[in-house]
Amino acid sequence: MNLPETPVLMRHDPALLKRAVVNLLENGLEASKSKVELSLDTNDQFTSIRVSDDGTGLSEDKVSLFLQGRGLSSKANRQAFGLSSSNHIARTHGGKIIYHKSNLGGASFEIRLEAR
Repeated sequence: MNLPETPVLMRHDPALLKRAVVNLLENGLEASKSKVELSLDTNDQFTSIRVSDDGTGLSEDKVSLFLQGRGLSSKANRQAFGLSSSNHIARTHGGKIIYHKSNLGGASFEIRLEAR
């Protein structure tokens, strides 16, 4: 985990944000070979919660489908539901989900929320 030493205060629904992060962590654990990383960064403009894994990664097309809640297999459907749900939660809070190729080699999903 890569977390700040001082607490980050946010004016968002903690239960919903926890659900969004847990969804991303569960997807990362399912996709990873052996490593999942959780990080939180903040500045004057936004707060970023990122979950990265060392799995095989995803294509941009598949990420787009998953963020919409669409998948192709039962395993993919679980991931698609988790990403879609996390995306909905982020948007409800004025934020968004951003996909990156992970430095670990797999996928990295970032919940980016405006600082309040």
